[in-house]
Amino acid sequence: MYCNTVLPVRVSRYTCKTLKIMNVDTLRKQAKSKISDSIQEVFKLLDQNLKEDTHTHNTFLAIKGAYKRAAYAEIQNIIDWETANRERSKCSSNLLVLIDNLDENDLDETSNETEKDVITKSRILVFVPDENREADIQKYFDKLPFGTYSICKYDETPNLKKFDLVVYDNRDLPSNKSLTDEQVQTIKQRTDFMEKCIEQNSVAIHFGNYLAWLNHNRDKAHAANSKFALFARIKEMLEFLEALE
Repeated sequence: MYCNTVLPVRVSRYTCKTLKIMNVDTLRKQAKSKISDSIQEVFKLLDQNLKEDTHTHNTFLAIKGAYKRAAYAEIQNIIDWETANRERSKCSSNLLVLIDNLDENDLDETSNETEKDVITKSRILVFVPDENREADIQKYFDKLPFGTYSICKYDETPNLKKFDLVVYDNRDLPSNKSLTDEQVQTIKQRTDFMEKCIEQNSVAIHFGNYLAWLNHNRDKAHAANSKFALFARIKEMLEFLEALE
């Protein structure tokens, strides 16, 4: 198992600019104008302006956490859309009450706005079929701003819960057309392995040709058929995970 630990656990490039301290009336107005379109923007706004370790900030974190749990439960099919929507509506209502009750003592005296140039997150695991793919993947990830990563062969069994994202390098698998019995068995062995892994870590990317297995795992696995697409899929998945935090 290869592990790159040169970069810190979380690596991001930021462009920062200091803003004037926002007064409570402006904050209320901006938050309410955003809440119907994007509650995530409201979360970001309050994150930037609320003073930490206060009752208001703790209430805000509880609302944000409830929203995140509802979103994750819906993705995992633990709850249906209607239930998730009720939970989201409850979070929005509670957030509006919090916004209405804000006062100047709740605001951070040194508000900063942080603009993310590239969202990156560490602890990526990549499964590879052989040493040639391992060297290729290592060279690929060393050039990209995705923090730490580990590479495992398919016969290794690391603790998947330690990772934020799992990439399955399946470029060695044949396409799903005119397959021999041996090729069918090879694909089945690989997808059986992925199925077991998905039970431990349901944030995944299949890297390779079309795989029918994806049709049954659209809520858990993304797909990339080239290195260009893989970069985009990793970035999308990490941005999504970032939004849920």
